[in-house]
Amino acid sequence: MRKILTLLSLALLVLTACHKQVSSDENQENNRVSVASFGSDLEIWQHVAQSQAAKDAGLEIEVKDITSNAQLNDYTAKGDVDVNAFQTFDFLETWNADHGNSLAPVATTYIEPMGIYSERINSLSERINSLDELEDGATVAIANNPSQQARALKLLANANLIKLNKKEGLVNLKDIQTNPKNLEFIEVDDTLGVRVLKDVDIAPIGNTFAMEGGLSVQNDALFKEDPAHSSKENYNVIVSQKDRAKDEKLKKLAEIYHAPENVKFIEDKFKGSKVVIDESLEGGQ
Repeated sequence: MRKILTLLSLALLVLTACHKQVSSDENQENNRVSVASFGSDLEIWQHVAQSQAAKDAGLEIEVKDITSNAQLNDYTAKGDVDVNAFQTFDFLETWNADHGNSLAPVATTYIEPMGIYSERINSLSERINSLDELEDGATVAIANNPSQQARALKLLANANLIKLNKKEGLVNLKDIQTNPKNLEFIEVDDTLGVRVLKDVDIAPIGNTFAMEGGLSVQNDALFKEDPAHSSKENYNVIVSQKDRAKDEKLKKLAEIYHAPENVKFIEDKFKGSKVVIDESLEGGQ
């Protein structure tokens, strides 16, 4: 009888230990979130993951470096990561249109002003320092993906280099109404903007790729977007699977990102090339 009682006691102890282990594992999983990004965004998230705000919230942030932006949304849609952070709201909408509308924004992060850059040397052997110096027939490298091309065209229009037809949705090269300088547009992959600068007169370049190429939108751009007047389509966003966009854990992640210590890090580190924005996305998802 004693042996039976002893065996039952041992069995209960094992079951209790297993239950505690399962509960502990579940609790740990509930307090963990994975974020995929690359480039300067990766650096931000590595800081956020180690921040006091993350520790106080009890959230373990696992940051994954995925160098191809083409894979970031795929990985998120498949559930390989909880969220990603690299794209604008406009880019996300374009991707969703081509991939079954499977992703959604969780929260905004910042606005990166797009700039128009040049490394062209003029006839006086001087670098072009103003868009006014562009000659008739100047060449423009412009992104070939729809969202970035639309943004670049609007920037060129704001710089009074072209005029666009008014239309709903994304504009493209066919929507150029007037082109007084007879600019010649050369479509390139948006990651190659900096590399082709020496082969063209000007190029509108997104800030992530400009920074990676050693350019500062504040110091090197001939013309740039004004973040104060930027529209929602240019907001960078944290993105998850559509049915998880309102998860409490992901809301907590967004709150940590916007904690004062992390906002200060971004402001000090990027000095105006990333302008933190915390705006509601209600009605736009």
